[in-house]
Amino acid sequence: MNKTLIAAAVAGIVLLASNAQAQTVPEGYQLQQVLMMSRHNLRAPLANNGSVLEQSTPNKWPE
Repeated sequence: MNKTLIAAAVAGIVLLASNAQAQTVPEGYQLQQVLMMSRHNLRAPLANNGSVLEQSTPNKWPE
């Protein structure tokens, strides 16, 4: 009984999660700031002079 209930709950969660979609960005909006959370602190990304973050995306980070 418990296994059936757990299996049904997991199946329901998977089905609900499959309907989640990313929202489209309205025209004219532009990214201004990115904050990174880590277990040590909250900080802005260091995206300059060949940093890992700068190399990880083809897009340019805002100045």
